[in-house]
Amino acid sequence: MPNLSQLLISKSKAGHIRVFNACSEILSQLDEVNEIFVCGGFVRDLIQGNPSGDIDLCVTGNANKFSVALAKKLDAEKPAESQFLTFKINTNELMEDVLSIDVVTCRDETYSGPASLPDVEPSSIEKDLTRRDFTIN
Repeated sequence: MPNLSQLLISKSKAGHIRVFNACSEILSQLDEVNEIFVCGGFVRDLIQGNPSGDIDLCVTGNANKFSVALAKKLDAEKPAESQFLTFKINTNELMEDVLSIDVVTCRDETYSGPASLPDVEPSSIEKDLTRRDFTIN
């Protein structure tokens, strides 16, 4: 398997690269953001060579400030926020290759009971990864 960062650059389309460059710039400007990771279905689709309409980003630090700064940098509308420390940036009118960007806070989840919604709290990337599904069909 090739180095994933090399794969990310070599297989990504122009819109994806624009988003990654914007992420690097914002990371260097916002003290409240510690790290940004590409994750989720985007990485899976890249590995499999499938098209992906969205980009999934995982942020340690203030994902809200990051998502607002990213939307502004891309000339997108203010991100929609969910109750689970996640933010969605709609980019389908702005970039051909990217329909949306999902920004999630690196988080830990606990459940008060079966079939209940999670209680979430900011955490490290290591904790966040333990809650993710790593299967590829």
